[in-house]
Amino acid sequence: FIAPVLELLHAKLPAPAYSLLINILSHCLAFIQAVYSLSAPLLAKHPSEWNTQTFLPPFIALITAYLALMSVYRTASWMLRTGVFFVKWGVLFGMLVAVVGYLMGAQQANNTSVTSSLWGLALDAINSDASEQHSSRTKRNLPKRPRVWESFDQHRAW
Repeated sequence: FIAPVLELLHAKLPAPAYSLLINILSHCLAFIQAVYSLSAPLLAKHPSEWNTQTFLPPFIALITAYLALMSVYRTASWMLRTGVFFVKWGVLFGMLVAVVGYLMGAQQANNTSVTSSLWGLALDAINSDASEQHSSRTKRNLPKRPRVWESFDQHRAW
C-alpha cells in the first residue's frame, strides 16, 4: 500500500526532499521492526519464563539508540539557541557602538579629540548631578550657615 504513495511523492517532491523522506521512513520502519522483534517474544511468554540473555542486548541497544538521538537533538537545539543569542546581542552591541561612533564623529567635527569628548561627556554627567543637588538645596530656603569666626550665639541659633 505504500508503493503508490511513494511514487506520487517522487513525482511531486524535489529529489533532495524525496531522499530525505525515504531515509526518515526507512529509519522509522527499522525502529518499529526492532521494537516488534523485541516485544513480540516477551509478550508471548509469562515474565517468569523470560530469558535475560535474549532480551537484554536488544533492550540495551534500544536505550543506547534513544539516548544517542536525544543527545544529538539537545546538542542541535542548544547550538541553535546559542546562535540566536549571539546574533541578538551582537546586533544590539553593534547598534550601541554605531550610536557611540556617530556621537563621537559629531564631536570630532568640532575639532575635539575623542578623549576630550569622552571626558566632556563624563564631566557633564557628573556636573549635572551636582547642579541638581545644589538647586534642590537652594529651593528649601535654609538659613545661611554662620562662619567659623562669628559669635557662638549665631552658631546656636543656626
